[in-house]
Amino acid sequence: MSLNSCVHSQGFHYKKVDGIPVFIKDFKEGKECRALLKNTEYTDVTDYLPANYIKDASVDYTKYLQQAIDENLNIVMPNFPILINDKGLSLRDNQKMVFKRKSKLILKSSAKTNYEMLRVNNKTNVYIFSPKLVGDRYEHLNEKGEWGMGISIKSSSNIEIINPQIKKCWGDGIYLGQIGDKINKNISINYGLIDENRRNGISIISVDGLSISNLTIANTNGTNPQAGIDFEPNANNENLNNIKIQNMYTFNNKNIGMLFVLGNLNLEDNRANFYIENFSDSFSKRSVAFHNMKNTNIYGNIFIKNFNSNNCKNPIYVFKNSLPANLKIKIDVGENKLKATNIKLMNIKLLHD
Repeated sequence: MSLNSCVHSQGFHYKKVDGIPVFIKDFKEGKECRALLKNTEYTDVTDYLPANYIKDASVDYTKYLQQAIDENLNIVMPNFPILINDKGLSLRDNQKMVFKRKSKLILKSSAKTNYEMLRVNNKTNVYIFSPKLVGDRYEHLNEKGEWGMGISIKSSSNIEIINPQIKKCWGDGIYLGQIGDKINKNISINYGLIDENRRNGISIISVDGLSISNLTIANTNGTNPQAGIDFEPNANNENLNNIKIQNMYTFNNKNIGMLFVLGNLNLEDNRANFYIENFSDSFSKRSVAFHNMKNTNIYGNIFIKNFNSNNCKNPIYVFKNSLPANLKIKIDVGENKLKATNIKLMNIKLLHD
């Protein structure tokens, strides 16, 4: 029996996503998938499975899927759930991976502190359509670690993810990190739902050029920070620049909807530039928060246009260890009268209609 099959973080209750703002646009998955398969020749990964293959995700087919990836640039996943192990799948340069409506990767129970179900490391020109991933957070075989990722992107460029459906990972739904000194560049994530992951919905560690739109991140709980999206570099050779987010909804994340932890950007040439338009949070403890921003060498801008918070104890919150940084932070709250805690510590400017 797994160690965590019945464990939720203390005081947390899962909620079915509702109250999605009108600015979140619908995605016509079937229509878009048919257009992709019509206009480009794809190899069906089903052809790589062994004879008499099983369609109920009870047999581990990782090696067959990896062989299909290694031998073909354009692949379409089987239209049924498949079990993979904690080795995960490594994608290639110039690869297109398409998930159909019933395609799904389910992780076999793991005892590892770290895993990556889909791995895009040091790659360029990768396109992933409608990835449906289910991690092992309730079947995990160890209580240690927090780094089991759905999709991991490190030191890569020109990566596009359309309509991710990522749930129940031991760590993050999506992780954007860095290997050595090579920063991610030109990453886009559009549409989708990232739900019930254990650490963060998305961790943004290092990137220059990120676009996110029409995304919902919900029910993150289990181990801190427990945020919908967390911007948090690990070291001063990383960067968070040219980041644009439009139409984002964070819902019932245990601690924070959108979190900024930028203290490790402590070189004079580091920049942190964010433009966020149409961001709404419901039921998170804090909707937007700033933590460990004490380094005065952080330069740049954070502008949140059209921000709203519902059923939240602390809509705008600055942790007390966050001293003034050389950032210009503006939050447009429109006509909403939202509670703002400790914002004078960072000279945050609230804009009203």
